[in-house]
Amino acid sequence: MVTACVKIFDVNPDILRAFAGTGISVVVTVPNGDIPALTNGRQARRWVSANILPFHPQTKIKYISVGNEILLTGDNNMINNLLPAMRNLNNALVRAGVRDVKIKFEISTLNLRDLGVSRFGEISGLMGQLIGLVSG
Repeated sequence: MVTACVKIFDVNPDILRAFAGTGISVVVTVPNGDIPALTNGRQARRWVSANILPFHPQTKIKYISVGNEILLTGDNNMINNLLPAMRNLNNALVRAGVRDVKIKFEISTLNLRDLGVSRFGEISGLMGQLIGLVSG
């Protein structure tokens, strides 16, 4: 049996409602521009309350993907905000009693040559922390 899964690049309420009761797993994406605000725990709880709780569990939201290719942007502020935002979203889900929605980040292709040698240590350290968060 094949389980269907679809990724949406925002949290459009109409789209989320359309998947209610279908059994299709949905991955929603936190837009890059929302990440800095989500480093604040209260803002993360508001985001979960507005974008996940009205639809869950009727819509089978499997993952919240935080950002889009953040590590490749070269935006140090955004990179530094990624892990705190992920932690706060995870804490907000737990606090709301939602245990079946997981937090993740995505990297489709990590070309270390493009990142440059000086950024490799920074990126590899962050990757270790991110892997610890999503695997724990």
